[in-house]
Amino acid sequence: MSESKRFSQGWWKEKKSQEINKIKGQDVSWKNLASRLVIDRLEKRKDINSEDSNEKEINPEFERKFGQWTIKVNKDGYEFFNLEDSGKKRFYSLENGDFGQPLIIAEPDNAFEVPSGVTYANAKGEEIDKPAEKISGVICQDKDGSVVHRFSLSNPKAPRFEKTDNGIIIFVDDDGEEKQEEWFLNTLFDKDGQRIQNHDGYYSKVKPESVRVSELQDVDFVELNSDFVDKEKSEINVKSISTLAKKMYTKLTIKLGRKEQEKEKKPDFEYKVNQWTIRVWQDRYEIVNLADDGTQKFYKIISGDYGQPLIIAEPDNAFEVPSEVTYANANGEEIDQLAEKISGVICQNTDGSVAHRFSLSNPNAPKFKKTKDGIII
Repeated sequence: MSESKRFSQGWWKEKKSQEINKIKGQDVSWKNLASRLVIDRLEKRKDINSEDSNEKEINPEFERKFGQWTIKVNKDGYEFFNLEDSGKKRFYSLENGDFGQPLIIAEPDNAFEVPSGVTYANAKGEEIDKPAEKISGVICQDKDGSVVHRFSLSNPKAPRFEKTDNGIIIFVDDDGEEKQEEWFLNTLFDKDGQRIQNHDGYYSKVKPESVRVSELQDVDFVELNSDFVDKEKSEINVKSISTLAKKMYTKLTIKLGRKEQEKEKKPDFEYKVNQWTIRVWQDRYEIVNLADDGTQKFYKIISGDYGQPLIIAEPDNAFEVPSEVTYANANGEEIDQLAEKISGVICQNTDGSVAHRFSLSNPNAPKFKKTKDGIII
């Protein structure tokens, strides 16, 4: 507590005590009735500079529902969640991180621990400790690259499965007869520790020597692009890496192609945690991080069509994709130019090593300019 606050608080207590004692020493009469009423109010009132007096300001209590999603703010911070009938938190929850930043927890109550009967390695193949984060989504891919199963743990149509020491067993219906499929954990995808917790698990029919723990920058885009050019090569890498990277990236940077909204009325509720500000209106909410010039940096959270929290990466800094190139999906089929923008940059050398990786709000990001088919750094 600061000296000024301690002095102000002590002065107020002493002054209040003196005034109360002065009035209490008088005989009770109609002449001091007003004074005695003031005493009663003073004794019931909290000190204006005490910790308790600021309780509502620094520790607000607020709760509101948006569809099946609930936003809750209290002395511990803020949280968004969606409850099953059983009371479990499903899909994902959102809460403030150590610096006030919105942090998504995938499948907070349904995620399960990674297997203990395997070894884990990073993208370089170096052995690492068993990850503490859990598995929140399942992708099972056959030898030909086709996706056999892909589901979130909150999906009511997800197949029944059991965990094993090195993967999972999925129970499937085969003409009325239940059969078992054994899948081995192959790769864990770490989305972004600053924004999203818990992994997607990629399972295969072949048991690997070790389970890789990868993130977006570890995807070998160089090999991926060469596979697109050389149609004689197997398309397994194209389908597996590209599909998973797309899923991971989409979850990480879900963005809406909305028009810029006009300024609206003052929010019903506003609360700041470090540099992050949460605002709630009757029909929507947002969490933003504003630069000194008012630019929305890093990412923001907005309410989706069903009330769910959505991430918009680099809302003011993202830039349009190049116009002088053609675009293709995971199967190599040409598609229209993307409406969504570029919010982060990964530059990879011909050997697959990462030359640059930065967000557009990073103050240490290199200077660059856009071209018709890429960027110049």
